[in-house]
Amino acid sequence: MSELDELAERGKPASPWLLTVDARVKIVLVALGLLLNLLAADVRVPLGLTAVALAGLWSANAARRYGWRRLLVALPVVLVLPLVEMLFRGGHPLLVLHFAGRSVVFYREGLDYGILLVTRVMAGVALLALLQAAVPGPELLAGIGWLGVPALLVEIALLVWRYVFVLAEETLRIRGAARVRLGMAGWRLALFSYSSLAGMILWRAFDRAESVHRAMRARAYRGQVVPAAPPPLARRDLLAGAGGIVLLLLVFSLGNWT
Repeated sequence: MSELDELAERGKPASPWLLTVDARVKIVLVALGLLLNLLAADVRVPLGLTAVALAGLWSANAARRYGWRRLLVALPVVLVLPLVEMLFRGGHPLLVLHFAGRSVVFYREGLDYGILLVTRVMAGVALLALLQAAVPGPELLAGIGWLGVPALLVEIALLVWRYVFVLAEETLRIRGAARVRLGMAGWRLALFSYSSLAGMILWRAFDRAESVHRAMRARAYRGQVVPAAPPPLARRDLLAGAGGIVLLLLVFSLGNWT
């Protein structure tokens, strides 16, 4: 359950407008933002999209949980991209290092393209964090089903969403039992305990799958779930979608404007 779901259940929604917008509208807007992010040729576009996503998270009081943390986790990884691009892309040397009789050349074009990749990744992470914060899991899966994703994939995703928390709870319980029995006293015992834990979780997953299959067969399941027809989009949802599309296209146009 996301932070926004918990706030809504407590009767103190952080952003009523954001929570009441139809999930399909938010999915389409995030998908459009990701597409524009991939098409961006200037760093100003990803930076603008990142700002829009963080503004949405801030309006939902979820910037700290879903925004900055995601960006900080991804930042050390993507900072390697400029270094790699500087070594293999370009024709104008920016820096030449001599090491062990060999010359290592860093190119200016590689630095520019690496910075563009970093901003693209940051924008993508921010947009996906906004989608995670603003759309609960079941509504997200129902929305992608409405967009044309095969029903089989949606059904598998729903089962994964339902039982990943069950398996996570089983993992915590088994790890707690191993810790009580001093199975984590030292790295060698911990390595052995974690290998046993992985085997037990795999076995529990198979056992749970068999139980779920028998339960679904007992409820007349024949290999196909008939989803409920989604309600038509309300006027405010259409207005929100139109406004979001205009905002994203404006950011893209201003970012590419020279």
